[in-house]
Amino acid sequence: MAVATERARRPDSFSQAVKESVAARDLCPFCPGHEAMTPPEVLAYRAPGMPANGEGWWIRVVPNLYAAFRPEPDGQEQRAGRFWQRDAIGACEVLISSPDHRAPTSTLPRRQVEEMVQAYVDRYRHHAQNAWVEHVLILYNHGRPAGASLEHPHSQLYAIGLEAPAFADELDGARGFYRANAACVFCRTLEDERRAATRIVFENEAFVVFAPYAARTPFETWIMPRRHTASFGDLDPSREKPAFAEALQLTLRALQEGLNDPPFNYFIHSAPAKADVADAYHWHLELIPKLSTAAGFELGTGMWINVVKPEDSAAFLRERIQKVAEPA
Repeated sequence: MAVATERARRPDSFSQAVKESVAARDLCPFCPGHEAMTPPEVLAYRAPGMPANGEGWWIRVVPNLYAAFRPEPDGQEQRAGRFWQRDAIGACEVLISSPDHRAPTSTLPRRQVEEMVQAYVDRYRHHAQNAWVEHVLILYNHGRPAGASLEHPHSQLYAIGLEAPAFADELDGARGFYRANAACVFCRTLEDERRAATRIVFENEAFVVFAPYAARTPFETWIMPRRHTASFGDLDPSREKPAFAEALQLTLRALQEGLNDPPFNYFIHSAPAKADVADAYHWHLELIPKLSTAAGFELGTGMWINVVKPEDSAAFLRERIQKVAEPA
């Protein structure tokens, strides 16, 4: 990637002048009372005594009706010379974070965000133990430019039987650093970032939020646990869950209020389900606001031109978090 400071703009110039609303269907399948519009739920947190696939829930997880991967494929595999294809084996789920149709994570009660995180952990653990799963990815798309097709806030989970190429590159780098230095590159990054301090956005007792030194896009932000652990499934429910919910929500609120609710994607990178990388890898969340477009140079070279220095975006978000932070 590259940082072109001569092309930089003030951070607040990325504020969205007009917020684009993602149109909902006349009957939103994720709203209470419409449970029959989705496949049967695989997880729900609801009031005791309330029947499954009915109202009374505050978190609900269902299979994706239009799944790109399926746990029971047709068994087709074809080879033609060096071209090979097989069925897309895996699972796709939708994690509905609230019954409220218009309540993004940034505006939810903190306890509800903690419940959303717990659902992430529960479904991650469920899929990671399956013999055919190699990688579990949890992600969130906000806004139409970021790929959100329904307005009702929801996350997605993909459990797939292969190692994703972009993640494989990251993992190879982590393994290489460990072989050369007998240390975790992510732990070392946290040490360096905290020492430099200029790219730190927020810290609490268990997590650090920072703009990475080689940020690919304006306001790219990472959330990383202080404790070295390779798997998101090892999140500690008493100490780390509330701290992660706080770090995530405050970061999203700073984006919402500082940049007028821009579209964004976030995704959780966690160790492969079957790989022995406990020493070398360190799970983390990567947040990418959609404030710029990859054009010919980026697509042709694989290099990113970022028009805002990470230090400036971190300072901007840090200031907003100081304004929006309040007791949970």
